[in-house]
Amino acid sequence: MLEGKKGAKEIAYSLQFTTPHMPNRSHSSFDNTTSLMDAFPHCVFINPEDAQKRGIADGDEVYVYNDAGCMKIPAQITLRQLPGVVSIGEGAWYQPSSTEKYEAWFDLDGDGKPEKHIVAVDVGGAVNTLTTDRDIGAADPVLHLQTNKSGGFAAGGNLCEVSKQKPA
Repeated sequence: MLEGKKGAKEIAYSLQFTTPHMPNRSHSSFDNTTSLMDAFPHCVFINPEDAQKRGIADGDEVYVYNDAGCMKIPAQITLRQLPGVVSIGEGAWYQPSSTEKYEAWFDLDGDGKPEKHIVAVDVGGAVNTLTTDRDIGAADPVLHLQTNKSGGFAAGGNLCEVSKQKPA
């Protein structure tokens, strides 16, 4: 497992996640097209080694989470995924669970200190669930002048964990 800086929840997340473009959508367009959903089911791609360590079988519903949020989607085990890295296709629509909640910790008021937020578990698999806006160096000229933040997405990637059990 990777050792890394612990998040606000005091968890050292051990998996890097990437968000590749998918052949069935153009960003979020066509995400709700039934025939495309059948041909390309949305999932988290995970290496067999990482899946085995976590007791995950192909097709299991799993939780992918970090300090920013949590999603619940099927796992697809594949040798095409590097060990230590999971992939979740970008462009899926956010679908909040009506029954499952998650304790997230992120800085909503911009004071540099993460606060606790109770959020819905995303059952749609929107990767933005696992990211927070942060200054990535490519500033938006208006937003950057107003807040000293770019408001950019996490293009450099993020860390997460994957589990069959709902995280605390």
